[in-house]
Amino acid sequence: MMTPQEVSSKTFPKAVMGGYGMAAVDEFLDKLTEDYTELFKENTALKGRIKQLNEKIDEYRQIEESMRATLL
Repeated sequence: MMTPQEVSSKTFPKAVMGGYGMAAVDEFLDKLTEDYTELFKENTALKGRIKQLNEKIDEYRQIEESMRATLL
């Protein structure tokens, strides 16, 4: 996985006409796309997990309130 520092410090060899070598840029973009895709999927999964855990917390709070009301 590439770090933000690696992305910002990435340099490409100059091509003959003064631009960048297409193969090097394409390779870098492919790697960046793979990393981004992985992070996007992980982020989506974690958001789903957070939602599940928040629902569970709400459920436990309701149980707690019911128990308090019963005890009182």
